[in-house]
Amino acid sequence: MPLFFRRRIVALGAVFDYSAWLTQHFPNADRWDHQDLSGSSVLSASYTTALTAPDTRSVALLTYGDYVAGANWANSSGQIARHTAGSVETFQQDDILAAGKTYQVTITLANRTAGSVTITDGGAAISANEQTTRTIISTGTDFIITPTTDFDGDIDVAIILVQQTGILASSAYPGDELLDESGASGTATAANWTANNNADLTNPSVGILRVARDGINTPRAFQNVYTTGRRYLLTGEARSDGNATPRVINSGPGFTGTTSTGWQSFRIEFVKTASASLLESVTSTGTEYTEWRNLSTKPANPMNGDHTAVIVGVPANFGSLGLATRRDGSTSLTNASSAELNSKWDKENIFIGRWFNPDTLGANKVLFRVGFDADNWVDMYTNDGSHVTARYRVGGVDKEVELAASTGEWGFYAVRYTGGSFNGLKNGVAGTPIVAAVIDLNIDEFIIGAATSAPTLVVDGDDTRTMVAYENITDAQVLSIYNRGRR
Repeated sequence: MPLFFRRRIVALGAVFDYSAWLTQHFPNADRWDHQDLSGSSVLSASYTTALTAPDTRSVALLTYGDYVAGANWANSSGQIARHTAGSVETFQQDDILAAGKTYQVTITLANRTAGSVTITDGGAAISANEQTTRTIISTGTDFIITPTTDFDGDIDVAIILVQQTGILASSAYPGDELLDESGASGTATAANWTANNNADLTNPSVGILRVARDGINTPRAFQNVYTTGRRYLLTGEARSDGNATPRVINSGPGFTGTTSTGWQSFRIEFVKTASASLLESVTSTGTEYTEWRNLSTKPANPMNGDHTAVIVGVPANFGSLGLATRRDGSTSLTNASSAELNSKWDKENIFIGRWFNPDTLGANKVLFRVGFDADNWVDMYTNDGSHVTARYRVGGVDKEVELAASTGEWGFYAVRYTGGSFNGLKNGVAGTPIVAAVIDLNIDEFIIGAATSAPTLVVDGDDTRTMVAYENITDAQVLSIYNRGRR
């Protein structure tokens, strides 16, 4: 055999990193690949992955220039909005809210010496130099921060969050608190933390955790609360004694503060790989220390929820897909609903795709469904022994695109709505588009493998790598998703 041909065989046998390829080519999509509930094994190509940076899941843009600033507002440094006394003119972003919907708003004040601010539909005035979170029901479309005439202080624009909420309480983003909250200082209670590098852990006052050096450099505190392969949100505030530097080290992006004695906010979203998150005091001198407060760590998965399906092996001839999930036609489903998915949803650019291998193609079994109410949903279902149908129900009227399908055959099935047109696709081949109106409602459920979480209309077959995108994914791109998954 010629040498060049043997080399080609070796190349074909290499493992293709499908996850990395999807991340590179579809950075604004989220995926439910395979969630290992026990945490006992994780494959690089088979854990739940949220691929969008956290800031893009807030409807508020994050630079000073994105706001309309009234009198006495100034960009003092970085993305800091500085207000001086003498004006009640607003600081606002226009046309980013949907009237009548619920949002969670988080803003952080610093260096405030007088006065207060209020936010759109946000109730009581805010005056504390700290992070404040309010839930609002918007009466208009503009996000507005209004100062009192004597307000003198800063707002960190880079960490303002405005996120739509109010979907399912059982699976609401960002999930339940994972840190131990027992004790007088809640999540900062020193006794709840494990010392590393001989750290001296104390509570100098209620609600504050001090991490001090005691003979060994870089003292640390940690709680082992993470499961490998899942995504988490870690927030809090840290400050220095004027010498030691506060630092957070974890599986992904971390936080390195300064030696300022003022409180510094951090917000980190990451996928857990091997190491626990550590709160560090970077110092090699005496008993120098850092202090921490308002600590929180929660699951941060845009598609999170109950998962009752069974994990099976890697699909034959489709090794790049990683592990698959078996749907039993009766009870198994993935409830992927979350408030954050609702917040990100782009009603005018919908794309949902899923790798599927049907065991049977019985009547009206649902591959996935995004439900809004009884008269409005987007889904795919098996409607006879040889087809899968993409369906867009708006106002009780179904718009359907039928696609040929076969049992025992892996394929990438997708629905797409953009520019007022709905279509279904299999392996990059589109059906005949249908004109349809926008569904202007909040998501009530997003179910993979069934129609509802009851469960009803559970599909029979294997699936993996459900993908939700917030843009127009073309036929050619869908074909690439299919071809790359076959490698």
